[in-house]
Amino acid sequence: MSLKLLLGITGGIAAYKTPNLIRLFKKKGWDVQVVTTPNAYQFVTEATLQTVSENPVISSLYDSWDQIPHLSQREATCFLIAPCTATTLSKCANGQSDNCVTATYLSYTGPVFIAPSMHTEMYEHPSTQRQLNQLKSDGVHIINPSYGELACGDIGAGRLPDESEIINVIDKSLFGKLHNQHIVVTAGGTEEKIDAVRCISNQSSGQLGHSIANLASQMGASVSLITSKSLPTHPNINIIKSKSSQDMHDALKKTITPTSHLIMAAAISDFTIKPSQNKLKRQEGLQLNLIPTEDILKDLGSRKSDTQTFIGFCLEDQDLINVGLEKKKKKNCDFMVCNSSKSIGSDVRSFSVIDPKNNITPYSNLSVEESAKTILELL
Repeated sequence: MSLKLLLGITGGIAAYKTPNLIRLFKKKGWDVQVVTTPNAYQFVTEATLQTVSENPVISSLYDSWDQIPHLSQREATCFLIAPCTATTLSKCANGQSDNCVTATYLSYTGPVFIAPSMHTEMYEHPSTQRQLNQLKSDGVHIINPSYGELACGDIGAGRLPDESEIINVIDKSLFGKLHNQHIVVTAGGTEEKIDAVRCISNQSSGQLGHSIANLASQMGASVSLITSKSLPTHPNINIIKSKSSQDMHDALKKTITPTSHLIMAAAISDFTIKPSQNKLKRQEGLQLNLIPTEDILKDLGSRKSDTQTFIGFCLEDQDLINVGLEKKKKKNCDFMVCNSSKSIGSDVRSFSVIDPKNNITPYSNLSVEESAKTILELL
């Protein structure tokens, strides 16, 4: 799942700040679709917005007959109007839709954020305050303007807040539980050396663990990803490469703090072997003496604090739920995600989640991204 921002830009002078706002959202991994009123181009150019967002800008209700512009963005995570002038504020509050921004406002059914920006007297006028109260009662999140120097040189309320503050408000509202939380995610399959060139491993692709880490980072969490794979990750993630089960155990002990949450998505080998220093010769009847690896999650779970949430994974092809219940108790996990070997490396996942009260919720035929979102929502 990719987070998508629908950004409405109106004809206020603070529109010149929107390219940097877009840049900061994209740095966090969001896809940004810009929608403008005609007057927005008095303060920022279409070419700039298109270049920074890397998407065509929607500025007219009549640009294309292939799709209805204000209805084509229903899958967006949220809709933000910033800056929002007094005119657009009034139109939204009173159900007028004579441009792309206001028509999108009336048709979009997800979370809406409005950041008013105007001169102090306009902002404080009783009619403007009535519109704001109406929008709040309609469920709109109002991002209050800042106090400071305005475009005309006056001092007062009405400034568009700093771009980072706007993002912070949205993060807290949409993803409050994850905002600034430290989440440790493991991903991929471990490798246990047999000799100088061979190893015991498994078919784990690491897709789910990486998707969980990426989405958690987008949602404002501080993420440490301990992985054996090299897959695309967001720049804010702390990546720790790990090959063997011992590598992963050592990395986890160094990374987890008393307030960290753990999502143990890696497929860690159950067995290791004392490796040969040299490549073994081909021979008949070669025997490998497998040694059980340490139960990493059980070890970490024995030291888990009340402020931490641990999500474990159970992969079995027989008696899956009963084995999952046993492992959840043994490893002191809050949740156990139970799936079969069919999930390994698959683009479609079916699994069941055992919650802290041992209630069982099944999920079927989810994409990797949908699976990641479902698991993160457990936190």
